[in-house]
Amino acid sequence: MPNQLRIVAIDDDADDMLFLKRAARRIGDFDIELIPFRVPDEGIQYATTHTVDALIVDYGLGGTDGGEVVSKLVAAGVDFPIIVLTGTDSTELAVNLIHRGATDFLAKSRLSEESLRRSLINAIDKCALQRQVSKHRLEIEAKNDELRARNDEISRFYHHISHELKTPLTSAREFVAIVLDGLAGPLTDEQREYLEISKGSCDELVRHLNDLLDVTRLETGKLNLRVADHDLRAIVELAVKTMQPSAAKSELGLTVSVPADACLTSVDESRVRQVLTNIIGNAIKFTDAGGTIEVRLEHEDSGWGVSISDTGRGIPEEHHAHIFDRLYQVADEDGFIGGMGIGLNLCREITRLHGGEISITSEVDEGSCFTVSLPRRERSSETTHAA
Repeated sequence: MPNQLRIVAIDDDADDMLFLKRAARRIGDFDIELIPFRVPDEGIQYATTHTVDALIVDYGLGGTDGGEVVSKLVAAGVDFPIIVLTGTDSTELAVNLIHRGATDFLAKSRLSEESLRRSLINAIDKCALQRQVSKHRLEIEAKNDELRARNDEISRFYHHISHELKTPLTSAREFVAIVLDGLAGPLTDEQREYLEISKGSCDELVRHLNDLLDVTRLETGKLNLRVADHDLRAIVELAVKTMQPSAAKSELGLTVSVPADACLTSVDESRVRQVLTNIIGNAIKFTDAGGTIEVRLEHEDSGWGVSISDTGRGIPEEHHAHIFDRLYQVADEDGFIGGMGIGLNLCREITRLHGGEISITSEVDEGSCFTVSLPRRERSSETTHAA
């Protein structure tokens, strides 16, 4: 707090103004320059065009009142404390003045050099604190704007790089497929094996790029769902059929169990299948040869539950709360981290867009079980909406 203070006083009562001048001179903590005004507008004009440390205004000003002065000063954007002198101890009046922007109020019946000194110190300290808070808030808002801009930039980069990489990758995959089909001549078994590995790697890269594109669509609200009535049994069975070759290649048993009755609900068939194949793919990836993966579709209280259970290595309990967070990854016992950490996050977000939830139960060396719960609801026709 400065030792020298410039204080504007607005009061049309000569005796009150004289008291304020005397009190200001006797406050030993500061060298106070008290600038008096009897006409409110003149005081407001001065206070809004000069450097002022505080303003004291009488509530009763004849044709107007101190509350109006406070409102005009606040509207002008002043950042110095405003103290209102009142002729009563009315709590209602005091609350009204504070709501209008006054920093403090003093009843004239209790006005003294000490009360004026204390009010000035408190008011100036309070305003200084408010300035600091406002400064920090502006800094935080600026930092948030910067972070949002950087996040948008990263999202645009993901989107751009995914599109740019998919074109040559798709071309490479197609030419590998052409060679595998024998259209470029006969192949030895060894050449075929190598080309199959190359084709599989291309397919995996395409899946990663599609995941990146979906992440950017989610962040920008452009992930569209084509919702229509479906029998979940067909979706689950197709997802399992799609992943059978991968399971067989890894020497894993992959089974599916669905109810005898239809399991009707309204979903985006391709997106639900994306969720299931992603989870089954993870199960295949983290289950050793000879293990099993079981996919079950069952009735739940409010809908349907698809559980994917495996006999894999399991996930430590401390990771369960974060396993669906974006970019969160769990290292294996050798410290290796696979994937990009966005697959399970996409599974959760797509499930939530359908009004459902996804959960996990897992124990180390005992396997894992992911359950995708979807509500039971039907629509009369196909609809499209953005997520």
